[in-house]
Amino acid sequence: MTMKIDRNSKRKDLLSLDGRETGSVIPLGDADLSHDLLRRRHLRYMQLGEKHRNRQKYEQAQRCIGKAIYLAVELDGPDHIQVAADLEALALVFFESGKHDLSASLMACACRIKRLFEN
Repeated sequence: MTMKIDRNSKRKDLLSLDGRETGSVIPLGDADLSHDLLRRRHLRYMQLGEKHRNRQKYEQAQRCIGKAIYLAVELDGPDHIQVAADLEALALVFFESGKHDLSASLMACACRIKRLFEN
């Protein structure tokens, strides 16, 4: 994703993940809108990862879900339930691609995070 800065209005025009203009304009320094944009980007990466997993394109799925996990950690912190859900999605990709050891370790991390929310 790239950003263009309009020097006259001091606003950023954002391009979508595939390079097309989205029409989204975010004022510089507006944290709430930036947070909302990151949430939408997280959701889009998860959707793309699921789409690739369903098509058995596991490397692309791993990249997309990995980016979504990075965004979830940045937005909510490493011990948030959303991070656990994303780790489970990545574990499923690894499991389906035959990488069972990686899958098991990711599931263990997700379970650890979920235990924090049981109380």
